Amino acid sequence: MKKQWKKYIVFAIIGVLLCCYVKHSMPNGRTNFESIEQFNELGGRGWPYGLPDGAEDVKYYLTDNILYAHSIYAFTITDETQYDVFMENIRQESCYEAAVNYPGWEQNGNVKNTYSEEEQKEMEYLQANHMNMDYKEVLRRASEYKYGFASAYGADVEDYIGEDLGNYDFPIGLPFEEVISDSIYDYTILRFSPMGTGSQEWGILVNEQTQRFVIYYAGQIR
Repeated sequence: MKKQWKKYIVFAIIGVLLCCYVKHSMPNGRTNFESIEQFNELGGRGWPYGLPDGAEDVKYYLTDNILYAHSIYAFTITDETQYDVFMENIRQESCYEAAVNYPGWEQNGNVKNTYSEEEQKEMEYLQANHMNMDYKEVLRRASEYKYGFASAYGADVEDYIGEDLGNYDFPIGLPFEEVISDSIYDYTILRFSPMGTGSQEWGILVNEQTQRFVIYYAGQIR
């Protein structure tokens, strides 16, 4: 009798696991979504405020199963005013106090051994005065330094690719080609939260020439 109960329990556990797998694997590799709301309802993650005003040519990619989740979407903003508004919103979200106090150039190398005294003074100036600058000036200044400013703001994707970065490496293997026709190497980082010692990462990128944005999330079971 006990053996039969054990058998039933094993079957029940297997059944629950199968149901979970099927449930979480439904949107596997899906690209067709009617709206950002539907995308988010099925597991999409990214910019918490939905699509910005002026977003065009929106494309989605979603993989969500019991092992990992990949959420990527992209859009273009051609209207210059709407583009500036969204870029300014991202600057404010990325350059928050804690991130500014620990900028990218301090996270991945020794500043004294990498930059000149004049460059270090410019870095200190950016840290102290970024709130009085618009996104264009912050981005211009931040792009001068490898690893960018707060939250990697202004860095090139290539700056975060390298064996020495370990879990802080940019997830170049994600299927970005599902949502963009150009190369992810052409994009500037506006916010980067790497895997680090955790189990998830996300970021916001822009191709400044085409004004196309990519927002991605990647998570895995640990």
